[in-house]
Amino acid sequence: MKSNSFQIKLSDNQPLLIVSLVGTFSIAHLIEIQNLAARISELDEVKFVILDTTELVEVDSNMIFSYAKIQQSIRGLGHELRICGTSAKLKKKLFERGVLRENEACDNLAIAIKSLLNSPKFERRNARKPESRPAEKSVQSSQARSGRNDPLAA
Repeated sequence: MKSNSFQIKLSDNQPLLIVSLVGTFSIAHLIEIQNLAARISELDEVKFVILDTTELVEVDSNMIFSYAKIQQSIRGLGHELRICGTSAKLKKKLFERGVLRENEACDNLAIAIKSLLNSPKFERRNARKPESRPAEKSVQSSQARSGRNDPLAA
């Protein structure tokens, strides 16, 4: 990969979407970044998004605002967000500019996934619905067949 190239890789395992940002994030790639939020919004079943910046070499200082807009768009869709793999240098820059939230920053992908699994939103999503009771249905069916609940059966 060229030193100034940039790629966005999506790994869609709904309800989890992992977005890997690879290369140098510069003004030359603004259109790709602007299209990212639209692509994410089209994935109806996605509820959790991880921005994996492990392979992000550099973020041009002019692009910090665009980086923040990606995060804002993801949150605006109601998705829970984690950002992982951010280099210490970039993490410091993002924290100083208020772009990176402490509760969303994770050291690596495994920690980001575990963090989402432990989130209240994930727990609510996976809460079990009350099971129907087939035994009660069969009792009602047999009562109906015998005419005990039929007002005309008397």
